[in-house]
This record gives sequence, structure tokens and C-alpha cells, in this order.
Amino acid sequence: MQMTLRLGTTAQAIMLTLNLACSGESSNGGGGTGGGGGSITDAASTGGASGRADSGASIEAGGGRPTELPSSDSQADIGAFVEKRGYKGATWISETAGPREQSLIGSQHGSTVRVWENPPLVASLKAGRDGRDDHPYPDQWSMAVKELYDAISGELVGTAVAFKTTAASDFDAWTYYCYGPNNRCSFQGPATLDMPLYGKGSTPTGNNCGFCHGFSIFTMPP
Repeated sequence: MQMTLRLGTTAQAIMLTLNLACSGESSNGGGGTGGGGGSITDAASTGGASGRADSGASIEAGGGRPTELPSSDSQADIGAFVEKRGYKGATWISETAGPREQSLIGSQHGSTVRVWENPPLVASLKAGRDGRDDHPYPDQWSMAVKELYDAISGELVGTAVAFKTTAASDFDAWTYYCYGPNNRCSFQGPATLDMPLYGKGSTPTGNNCGFCHGFSIFTMPP
């Protein structure tokens, strides 16, 4: 698959065309939130090396911050939000009525998933702010939570999160969090609740996700 990532500052944009061994998932003809593989450094691994709940960067104040979000983008707060199923609150919408099979081969997150989207992400995607084909990027506070299911038992075995906490168009605008069995978050082994894959897109533990996702996520609005 060929993916174009736009890396830039307000002064200039640098276009890189990367041939990636990763692809998104699709529902209703679109892409999915997949693509956690494709490490850009051998340092990228499943979870923080210490296994602690890293503090992360604090979330910007103001900006019309919506409800039903983690308290911050720290590993601890995202983990708590996921465990409490905060993404199943009244304002969140599931892309599909239940778990679905991936539509494209090669997604890092496995064959059976269900994607939940918050209002800023839904509004962004419906307005074409998906970061692809020179479109604007999703709005600040956009968040997707992908539930990972065992294809045979149907058991929920993990969760992947992409959370955009600033209005910037760069890797660090997104924070990623994922835990699940071998190869559901990273090609480098399983990630656990105690040691999830976590970090901003440019950090060693976040660039597994950021490398494939670029500055966006690949899913369709419900």
C-alpha cells in the first residue's frame, strides 16, 4: 500500500511517499482505524519500558473541550477511561452495530473489531476533515476507540485508542494507547493492561502507531 504522509510546520510542508507494510480497515467502502504496525525504530515496543502509568503531556485548556473524554492524555487516564467503557457514553457512536470483519488485509489490529467515535471525530469525518488527499486533518479532541475481538470466541481481547489533543497537524497532536494479544498492537509481541503500547506519535512507544496513521485515523463516520 502506498500512503502519503504530510510532515510540516506552519512555514512549509514536506511530502514523503512511504511504501508501508500496513493498511487501514474499511467499513462501507472507507478505511478503518487500523495500522499499528510498521515501526520506524527498533526502540518502538509494546508499552513503556517501566510498565508505569506515564504522565504524558497535559491536555490544552479550553478549545470547547467536549464531555466524555479521558481526564488527560496520560497512560493512566486513558487506561481508566477505557476500563470504565467511557467511550460507550451517550455522545459516542459506534461505527457498526457490532464487531465486524476487517475489509482490507494487513491491518495491524486483527480481523474482528468494533470502532467507537466521539462527536468531534464524527463531525470531522463527515465534513471531509480526514487528513487524506490533501484534506484538512480531524479536529482537536477527536478520539476513536477500537475494540479488538477474538475472531473465534468473540471475546473482547484488547483495545486501541487514538486521541487528538491539540489542533496541530503533526505526530504529537495524537496520543496512542493499545493493549491486546500478540500482533494486535505491535509486531513485537503482546501488550498488556499493565504495559500497553502508549505514547505520542513521535515517541518511541507511540511511533509504531504514528508511522502508519500519520496525522489522522482511517475510519468512516457512523
